[in-house]
Amino acid sequence: MKKLVNNQVVDMTAEDLTRLENENAVAQQHIKAKEDIQKANMELKESGNLKLLSIMTQAEATALTGFVPIAVEYQNLIDAGKTPEEATTLTGYTPE
Repeated sequence: MKKLVNNQVVDMTAEDLTRLENENAVAQQHIKAKEDIQKANMELKESGNLKLLSIMTQAEATALTGFVPIAVEYQNLIDAGKTPEEATTLTGYTPE
């Protein structure tokens, strides 16, 4: 592998490669941790939304919390003129 030093391309040393691998591993751990937090937050929002639905409509729950279930978001995109493929790409939701 190569690197740029003083405007010259030189080979990376074994130490450089080890450091790069370690930095990449740490970066991947941070990405995974962020994804895990986002997933946990989404699960909490979904759970809270379901609890609210026992006492109010989805429209009221959305107005109160701002949370829009993925299936509703998907349908909103379809209603706005997106194709099913575009809506799936944007939401990650595929209707059954």
